[in-house]
Amino acid sequence: MVARDVQETAYILKEFSASDPVWRAVPLKYPQWRWIMRRVQAIRDYPYSEIRDNLIADGVQPLDILRLKLSFCGVLQFNSKSDLWLRVNMYQDVPLPPQLQRRLSGGA
Repeated sequence: MVARDVQETAYILKEFSASDPVWRAVPLKYPQWRWIMRRVQAIRDYPYSEIRDNLIADGVQPLDILRLKLSFCGVLQFNSKSDLWLRVNMYQDVPLPPQLQRRLSGGA
């Protein structure tokens, strides 16, 4: 859906001249595309902000995307026994609440 909307927005941009500021011209005439314009502009500064893979291709494994998403939540070790489920180790080496309390109170 995102790729389709990006393609449609690229088609819409052809209506405007190069001197038109995109941030002003597009939202005024096409407010429904404001969200996709913001998303496309963010990619310039954050090249890894979007998954760049053909998610409907035969070789794509859903676990690959799940690993990516879980890595943002602190999962560092993955143990996949099959392509249907995944065992993970979250927050490895993160201190437990009692350990944090000791550190905050000045203890070792």
